[in-house]
Amino acid sequence: MKIFLLLAATVFYPLAPEVWKSGPLTDETLKIPSAEVVASPARLKEQERLFRQLSSPGLRSRMALEFGRTGNPAAFRILIRLLQTEKNSFVRDNIFTALLQLKKAGCAVPGGGRLMPRYFHAASPAARCSAAELYLTNFPESDPALVIEAFKNETSVWVLNRLLSVLKNASGRISKSQIGNLYENAPKHNIALRAFAAELLAMEDDPDKSVLLQKAVNDPSPVIRMHIARGLAANKTAGVKLLEIAAADSHPGVRLAAAQMEKPDSARQNILKKLLSDPSPAVRAASAASLGTADSASAADTLTKFIADPEIAVRRAVSSALVQLKPSADIRLKAVEQANAHPAARRQVLAFLVQTNDREREETILRWIKQSKDPLFLREAAAALGSLNCRNSGTALISLAQSRDNQTRQATAVSIGQLKLPATYPALIRLGRDRDIKTAEAALMSMSRIGAPVFLPEFERAVEHLNEAGANCRAIACRAMVSFKLNPKIIPKLTKLITTACIRVPMSPPVPDADHVRISALMLLLEHAGKGNPAARTAYQKNIAVLDSEKKDSELRSESMDEFIRQLKEYSAGRKILPKSIESAEPAFTAAPADGKK
Repeated sequence: MKIFLLLAATVFYPLAPEVWKSGPLTDETLKIPSAEVVASPARLKEQERLFRQLSSPGLRSRMALEFGRTGNPAAFRILIRLLQTEKNSFVRDNIFTALLQLKKAGCAVPGGGRLMPRYFHAASPAARCSAAELYLTNFPESDPALVIEAFKNETSVWVLNRLLSVLKNASGRISKSQIGNLYENAPKHNIALRAFAAELLAMEDDPDKSVLLQKAVNDPSPVIRMHIARGLAANKTAGVKLLEIAAADSHPGVRLAAAQMEKPDSARQNILKKLLSDPSPAVRAASAASLGTADSASAADTLTKFIADPEIAVRRAVSSALVQLKPSADIRLKAVEQANAHPAARRQVLAFLVQTNDREREETILRWIKQSKDPLFLREAAAALGSLNCRNSGTALISLAQSRDNQTRQATAVSIGQLKLPATYPALIRLGRDRDIKTAEAALMSMSRIGAPVFLPEFERAVEHLNEAGANCRAIACRAMVSFKLNPKIIPKLTKLITTACIRVPMSPPVPDADHVRISALMLLLEHAGKGNPAARTAYQKNIAVLDSEKKDSELRSESMDEFIRQLKEYSAGRKILPKSIESAEPAFTAAPADGKK
């Protein structure tokens, strides 16, 4: 029985006319994402039966993963049943992976909580940590103490790190004495386990009062000290006594962990401000990022002093942090003054100005452009001129349009389209014929956005340029020509695009144009037919008739093209365009193993 996708057609199957009206059908805008499908309970039961009949662990593993993509809570129950009887370790690992995938998709259901602890001691690290994660996150009756006890001899760093990410949310339910015993009684050589226990202890309430932590913060192992610093930085109940010790540690990894905070209070901000002068660029960048979450004018003022840091990673972090803080005009001015004095910081300050939409710095940006020979800065400055609506930038844009850097020319083409300054139109026309196809596409898109008659010859030229790389240019040109009177000489050229193999491909015979170009050409004819152009109407009808007469295996036909033509016929007849119909809701897996073996 046929069913229709009831969700919005433009989400699961874009309606070509509607998408085309909102902009040209470039290759990027006409991708057709598949709809999510929920497998039926009956289909799932059939898959469970097939799974139990398979002797091949490889096929069972594949099917286990496919259960994780079914979007049905019934699959979670089935996987729990299959887990209890599965003997192969590799297959069990994939069952756990599928269970976690279903949980992430919101398809987990209660049940199986008592089953999980038996896998805490599995030989497979993946099974051990997956079982613990499911136990702690999916079953209300879970006991974190049971997990801590089960993993008291764990040696896998990967397993312990995964457990940490889950146990962070259960820290209030774990006994401090149990964690302390784990830290003190773990073998001295098992640094990973002791670090695991130390971080858990640092995440408990009032860690500054812990005598054990005061000792552990000076542990000889930087790994343990780093985990303590990470726990303290994430712990909102922690004071700053131990955190200050960690922030002054001799090892940069420990200081880096201490610098990674979220919404620091004033005491923690003071620690971060000191770390902005740390010898390690990574620590400085992390400190800036943390200050960006502080919602503090004082933090913003301090950050402006470091936007000219010698390391670009730090400058980027400072710039992003300042944007987050929604700075005042005074703060923005201080950042500009830093960039005036330190040209290396101008890229990051420019990004900051664009992201804060500061339109008062046009003269400053134009001066920086004149002074710069850095292609990266000029590329970003070209884009900024349009984003910030710099109305006096015509001369600068004309100059940037002659850059040797492809991306600078591309950004310039976009900005010209945003600003619509007539003096820049000749430069835009040259960019539309650029050797770099992305620049040419950007220029034609800007011409289309401006819609001035001076660009019509460029659209007609693009339609005649029959190379493989120029597909988007042809599609953009078709869309743009709707706004102009259609030149009768262009109609045969549109027909050539729609129903012939006319695109030159190196070392091969000519091929038909891309579907998005052909549908754009058909839409162009249809739109002008609707405006009373009989030649366009006749051409449209003839092209549709040719395509209808082609055999299914013709190079002019494809599933997508057939669907688009169906939509065009409904659109031209004035009927409501329905979403694509499908025969059945196909699950994410096959009904039987690919090789047919059981």
